[in-house]
Amino acid sequence: MSVCQVPQKSKDVVAPVLAGVFGSLALGMVIVRIWQRTIFKPGFGWDDGLIIAALLCSGPLNIMMFPLYVVGLGRNMWTLSFDNITKVFQYMYIAEVFYMPAEALTQLSFLFFYIRVFPTKSISWIAYVLIVVSIMFGISNTFVMIFQTTPVTFFWNGWTGEYKGTSIQINDYSWYKAAMQIVTDLCILSLPIHPLMGLSLTLKKKARIFLMFCAGFLITVVSCLRLQSLIKFAKSTNATYDNAPAVYWSVVECDIAIICACMPFLPSLLQSLFPSIFGELSNKQAYDGSAGTHTQWSSTTGTNSSSQGRSISTGGDLEMEKERQRERGSPNGREVAWRVANV
Repeated sequence: MSVCQVPQKSKDVVAPVLAGVFGSLALGMVIVRIWQRTIFKPGFGWDDGLIIAALLCSGPLNIMMFPLYVVGLGRNMWTLSFDNITKVFQYMYIAEVFYMPAEALTQLSFLFFYIRVFPTKSISWIAYVLIVVSIMFGISNTFVMIFQTTPVTFFWNGWTGEYKGTSIQINDYSWYKAAMQIVTDLCILSLPIHPLMGLSLTLKKKARIFLMFCAGFLITVVSCLRLQSLIKFAKSTNATYDNAPAVYWSVVECDIAIICACMPFLPSLLQSLFPSIFGELSNKQAYDGSAGTHTQWSSTTGTNSSSQGRSISTGGDLEMEKERQRERGSPNGREVAWRVANV
């Protein structure tokens, strides 16, 4: 019991532990992705550069969990010195400034990845619209985070009551931002579902790829947990304790988003490193289970051959088929399957 006869509570260790675990996983997955994209299958693209930028923004967010632990985030406010309370708000401010750029850059990485793998007109147009939305949402929210109080120093000094300043309705804004984030994430993560369902792959491979892409919905689950923590914080009189879940769920949300953005690149790397073990995932073969046709794709020529004894897309036939697909604005289903397997 404290001198105020209030039970001592603490969840201070949660933030640094989660930051250490998920931050390390995010870093490892980005390294795996870049290694795969620069050494095993060279083809570094916009989506790869954006995920690196997202990692650079999430880095300070993860790192700040450790000094926040030292100064008292997750402990009762009345057990901390005035200086430490001020530092809690200062470090939280730094973390908040990096949160939105990390989220926006990860969303952009997802979208540019979709454009590269699913080069259809419908997917591209939707992706470009979502790119504009993500950029505008990310920039506007970053500015709001930076200038949510006037002066800026009022964010960490205002709690004392000794300084004059103004602040936006942060609780209402946090609700709006979290809700918009969830809606945007759902739109982005749902985008590849339809083209994935139409891939010319066996049911087993299709299920594996589908689950790999849909793992991104974990981001929405964490966003909902973060939103739930904001409900409690909105009614809090113990900011350093009650704000801890909102802070560490924000970190986990950013890290899981980066991890999920890199997951499609993991099977391909495993195939390159351990072909005898992961040979069944061969990413140069697609099998149309419905038609019973085995198709072998060439990564250099883009041609394929059919085991049914008829070349369905060779020479002039291939060019005619590609032209028809371009006119319809949709690439060949087997080519998309090959693209997905060769990310």
